Amino acid sequence: MKNCAFLNIIFPASFQSLKLTFLKIKELSHTHSIINSLLKSTQLNFRSMLELYMSLKLQFTFILKITHEEVSSFQEIFILEFI
Repeated sequence: MKNCAFLNIIFPASFQSLKLTFLKIKELSHTHSIINSLLKSTQLNFRSMLELYMSLKLQFTFILKITHEEVSSFQEIFILEFI
């Protein structure tokens, strides 16, 4: 702490500039931290949306397959009844 006081007396402008630079670095670090948090959140949201999309796509494919099998089965029964 004595060194800071000494620097403030000998080089007041430089000391103030150094303090401001340190504060700006601290602000940038905080901003960087916020941006990283937002990016991680966005990645998680995107991943969740992608998983939901894939799940819905699989469910839709499954429903189509069942529907196709039912229609095929119905057609076979319908044809057999009229032969």
